[in-house]
Amino acid sequence: MTNILAHLFTPQASNNYKAKTLHLSSLSVFMLIIMTSQLLFTFLGQKLPGVLGINSTVTAEELVDLTNQERQSQGLNLLTINSDLNLAAQQKAADMI
Repeated sequence: MTNILAHLFTPQASNNYKAKTLHLSSLSVFMLIIMTSQLLFTFLGQKLPGVLGINSTVTAEELVDLTNQERQSQGLNLLTINSDLNLAAQQKAADMI
């Protein structure tokens, strides 16, 4: 195993004093793997919905109501809506999308 790794990564007589990973054939394989991966991720990104798209219709009021229900069941103080924070969150979400 160490001989194989040495052949791939270190210059020596068995690889013409050039690491096998730097040979044109190896670089071509690496490039093919990278391009295939890029195409695969691009295709999957378009076909599979993102997490944000699933529940994008939830309003801030609904979110606070659901959170308050859970907090109330655990005996915690209820949350209130802050319009400044709501505006900042909307701007951040618009910037992210």
